[in-house]
Amino acid sequence: MFMVCSVEAKDVIVEMQNNVSMIRENEIVEIPLERISATLGLKAGDRISVMDAFHKEVPTQITYDRKLIFPANVGAGTRAVYTIRLASGVPAPEQAVFVSQYTKHQGDVVWENDKMAYRLYGPNNSRIGLSEWGNDVWLKRVPELVVDARMSNVLSDDNRNKVRTLSAIDGLVGEQYAASFDLEHDHGNGMDCYSVGASLGCAGTALVDNAGRILFSGYYKSFKILDNGPLRLTFQVVMNPVTVNGSVVTETRTIQLDRNSQFNKTTISYTGLGKAASVITGLVMHRDNTTRYGIAADKSYMTYEDLTCNPQNNNGKIFVAAMFPQTPMKIEPQMLAVAESQGGVGHVAAFSTINGSAAYTYYWGAGWTKFGFPTLEVWNNFVRDFAAKVKKPIIITLK
Repeated sequence: MFMVCSVEAKDVIVEMQNNVSMIRENEIVEIPLERISATLGLKAGDRISVMDAFHKEVPTQITYDRKLIFPANVGAGTRAVYTIRLASGVPAPEQAVFVSQYTKHQGDVVWENDKMAYRLYGPNNSRIGLSEWGNDVWLKRVPELVVDARMSNVLSDDNRNKVRTLSAIDGLVGEQYAASFDLEHDHGNGMDCYSVGASLGCAGTALVDNAGRILFSGYYKSFKILDNGPLRLTFQVVMNPVTVNGSVVTETRTIQLDRNSQFNKTTISYTGLGKAASVITGLVMHRDNTTRYGIAADKSYMTYEDLTCNPQNNNGKIFVAAMFPQTPMKIEPQMLAVAESQGGVGHVAAFSTINGSAAYTYYWGAGWTKFGFPTLEVWNNFVRDFAAKVKKPIIITLK
């Protein structure tokens, strides 16, 4: 648990109201510390404990922006009660999320929780001639954290040296050994078989100028971790500037992923944006499937079925989605003028208007046929339900 900061201790009773007709199971809720510190009488070195209605302790975390977060269970259309109190000897929760920057792998940022993993390509990819700009999906089919072990295998000097040695003797043997630990094959816990290329990938964003051109920011120029578990990860990247209708604009992107969530929460803000502008959020469509997408009637979400970069390899199917707390102006398929090199021919695209320094927040993520989502229909229903929960968050009352 986290050490915090206070006088005479009193419990804080947390009442939660769920106003949707669906169970909220292990949903991470957050309470600003300033709302509870006076009642608890927090002082330096104090620890916080949260108990459910059955007096069972639940895991907690204090985030970089001074919020107490913990998983809550609230029945459909009902209430639940939790108790926050000071405690001693609170055990540390199990690490359920992870984010890291891999400078030896072109500066790629990779993150995961117990459901899925993702990558943001690093700036050094430009030095080797790659154009990989959008969000990447790294599939996983186990709840344990796995990406750091994957990267350790790929970056291992011993593995690299052995590949070189074997390849010098027999190129095929060298290839086979490299394939035994690479990212593109499933070695038991998942794989990377989602193609991004010069596109928005899985729900990347970009500004759109008055001529309708997508202004890709390319790679990020700075990166910092704000939270790294045990329940929530948060990191921030500043993108390279783009010129939008005569103004030089820089994007700051904050990405958050919680335990037990299929979806990232992303908040974007711009500096230098003098006037209102259009922003696109896109799910890349590949040439082998331009019809299997979904758009909610109320424009609260969009989905797409991706057949993976090598469908003949029994990779399964990847389902992707983006959800919008604020209704976009429009959502529609938009084709690229020229197909990009990895088969991307367009996007399922949501267009929103952003004004000056106002923030733009949305949710996005992926599922896999080999880990919980056997069909597109199951995925679409899951996304629909999540979007409904975003529209009606749990109402928290403190007593």
